[in-house]
Amino acid sequence: MVCDRLTIRIHTQFTGHPTETHTVLLAELAQPDKLALLRRIWTAPESFRPKKTSRDITEAAARSFATLAEGMRNRGPAKDADPQGWQTHADEVAHFLTQCLFCFFAEDVGLLPGRMFEGLVNNRKLTSEKLTGGMHNLFSVMRDGGLYGNDDIPWFNGGLFKTIKVPPLSVMEMTELRNAAGLNWSAIDVSIFGTLFERGLDPGKRSQLGAHYTDPATIERIVEPVLKRPLLQVWEQLVPVLQAHLAKSTRKGDKNYKAAQVKFIG
Repeated sequence: MVCDRLTIRIHTQFTGHPTETHTVLLAELAQPDKLALLRRIWTAPESFRPKKTSRDITEAAARSFATLAEGMRNRGPAKDADPQGWQTHADEVAHFLTQCLFCFFAEDVGLLPGRMFEGLVNNRKLTSEKLTGGMHNLFSVMRDGGLYGNDDIPWFNGGLFKTIKVPPLSVMEMTELRNAAGLNWSAIDVSIFGTLFERGLDPGKRSQLGAHYTDPATIERIVEPVLKRPLLQVWEQLVPVLQAHLAKSTRKGDKNYKAAQVKFIG
């Protein structure tokens, strides 16, 4: 809980849950509901625990993308599509969804200002044709950098937007994309989302979307004693030896310096 003499903010930090922020203005302290909110910090702190876990949100995002992939893949390529057919179409669907996925994460860290991708997807006045056109325009600006409306969009390196082919979207697919946009992407557990996303794109692995999840705390209980603790013990023993050699060294490259290097490299 923090206060700047005008506003009180409560930031939740429950392991395995997204962070939520509750705000109370000092001018609102006379309101019973605001006082009750502050009182809960001491009397019922667990009441601030979000109902959905990071795992719930991660799996919901993966399901949305799996539903999108399945619908677009089953619809098949357009009549004027590349003659290579279904395999090319499946690759195009996967590439398009990867671009959408990138945009959601880019918004979360502020690389796309004003949550413009989410706003574009949630504009219910747009027809499918206008939405796909708007997404094509945004991806093109992200590929080259430049103005998108009043916002200056940086150039996104890496080749993800080198090829832009936004497929037509059905009403159901537009709705599913809005569902994904409405999720708290800061809560997505990236350590498992990549696997779930890949399974969603692969029809043969569609049933495994919620399988084999190991939370970070459990992983840490294995990694800490098996890897981290032994390595830190070795390092603690090595530091005094390195310091002794370097203290005797008069210049870079002399025998003491080289001895320290040998000890460090092992």
